[in-house]
Amino acid sequence: MVAYSKKFLPINDQLNLLRSRGLYVSDETKAEMWLGAIGYYRLSGYFHPFLSGGQEVVPKDADAEKPLDTFVPGTRFEEIVEIYLWDSRLRKLMLTYL
Repeated sequence: MVAYSKKFLPINDQLNLLRSRGLYVSDETKAEMWLGAIGYYRLSGYFHPFLSGGQEVVPKDADAEKPLDTFVPGTRFEEIVEIYLWDSRLRKLMLTYL
């Protein structure tokens, strides 16, 4: 079994990481609440449309590419949460009628 190499980051450190990548956070208290309620990993799936369009080659595999982990300038944390909440409501509505 492969050991997990990433260390746990407290919520305030997660928020600082997002800020260092260019994400604008207007209300730190609310952002920490959302990260605690939703979780960084689940919310990270909604980051993709807001990541910069550049590509970098991953050193392990010269053919593999991944998006850079910096946000497009002007991206707000609240925008990402709004999309997450909209998607959550849509999923619940769809499941009601399926």
